Amino acid sequence: MIVSSDSKYSMQRQPKRITSNALVLFVRMLIVTIINLYSVRFVIKGLGGEDYGIFNAVVGVVMTCSCVFPVLAISVQRFYSYAMGEGAWGRLREIFSASVNIIVFSLVVIIVLLETIGLFFIREKLQIPVERMEEAELIFHLAMVTFSFSYLQIPYTAALFAHENFGIYAGVSCLDCVLKFVVALFIGKVCFSGLTTYAVGLSVVSLCTWLCYVVACSKYSECRYYMVRNHGIYKDLLSFSGWTMYGSFAGVGMIQGNNILLNVFFGPLANAAFGVAVNIYNAFASLSNTVALPFRPQMIKSYAAGNFEYLRSLFFANNKFIIYLLSCIAIPLVFEMPMILDLWISKAFTEMSVFSSLFIVYAVLLSLHNPITILIQASGRIRTYHLVAESIMILCLPVTWVLFRMGMPAYVAFISMIVLCGVAHVARVICLKRMQGTFSLASYFSSILLPCALVAGGGGGVSLIIYVTMEPGVLRLGLMLLASPLVTLCLAYFVGMTSYERSMVNEIFRKFLRR
Repeated sequence: MIVSSDSKYSMQRQPKRITSNALVLFVRMLIVTIINLYSVRFVIKGLGGEDYGIFNAVVGVVMTCSCVFPVLAISVQRFYSYAMGEGAWGRLREIFSASVNIIVFSLVVIIVLLETIGLFFIREKLQIPVERMEEAELIFHLAMVTFSFSYLQIPYTAALFAHENFGIYAGVSCLDCVLKFVVALFIGKVCFSGLTTYAVGLSVVSLCTWLCYVVACSKYSECRYYMVRNHGIYKDLLSFSGWTMYGSFAGVGMIQGNNILLNVFFGPLANAAFGVAVNIYNAFASLSNTVALPFRPQMIKSYAAGNFEYLRSLFFANNKFIIYLLSCIAIPLVFEMPMILDLWISKAFTEMSVFSSLFIVYAVLLSLHNPITILIQASGRIRTYHLVAESIMILCLPVTWVLFRMGMPAYVAFISMIVLCGVAHVARVICLKRMQGTFSLASYFSSILLPCALVAGGGGGVSLIIYVTMEPGVLRLGLMLLASPLVTLCLAYFVGMTSYERSMVNEIFRKFLRR
């Protein structure tokens, strides 16, 4: 397909827009990650190990339903961006109003399921001390309130993403993070118990965040609700969401399902270790999404406009930037995880260190799917892709259950996740080749996997030398955190990037220096 010069959607200035959005999101990610990780220290100190484990186990039951979050968010974003790429601006309000109806209806269904099946599971299956059960049920209901307001944010964040207004998104999410940090500081300083204080605080914060998004999106004409009569839009949104739901269920199910299995087989302390590891995983997932988000609208709009050469360059750049940034952080953390946890948590134990290191490996491997999934979603041909790849991923839960029944240690849950994630990625690449005839497996290997392996190998080699030649301590940690990322980023820039990709990086630095 050839794009005419007078097309409503011009690609000429889009690379600069991507770099500008990437800079905003990167700053947002740094602020949110630092505050979130620092907050964990106060949460664990205020709650204690057992209560922190109880909180994670109970909230984990509610969060099994969070698989619908990315499903509807991605679906609405995709239809927004595709309509913009086609120039069908009048359809945006219809998409917004239909998404609101779908979200409200599905939220009612989720609440009913949680109040019946979820409550039964907490009472009968989780390892919670009898004297704490009443409070655990209260935490469960407060977690549902938090979940509900977070769920209602989806139509508004989708509008912000489609308009590529990432500044507002960054500002609101930073405010959300700061408020949660304030809640963590109040644990143990009010008349309520620590668990209740924390749960109530998170519910209030989620309400405030939702209101901020409603106010921020009031400037968009399409964010005005009206009763949608066109039933076709519901069919389109739900059809796209259905298979995306299956994919999201596999991802969320692996994490929250393993959290529940750890409670059943190993008790609340295993959940405490898992909770700390999840915070580290979330930091890596946030970085991966930070890199992918500025590319997503442009990739979908490029596909809709038929500019496949530009789409290909975005796909390659997106893959590399994600792996390079994750590698420069992941490599030193894996080597020095025990020391980092001792300095961060001060109550770290062996399981916490092992869980965290393995979760990092899983996060880096999982991040490889992001650009591939965006391409598949842009085409709309998602059924086979999700059916094949996510069927492999969801096998993690029965495999982990069998391994636990055989008496295997808790960390095998992460081994199972990593192995199946690798197998699923192979399936994703094969699906992309079959669905996109122009996609080349040889090019994917030579232009993405090979340079990424060389860059990560160089950074890992430097880290290994430091690790074996120096005594454990703060000095080795400091040198590791300095030298490994520096070598990784230098190799990425001079060896692992094309001239076009280096120009994007240069543009980010120029914008950063001007600010």
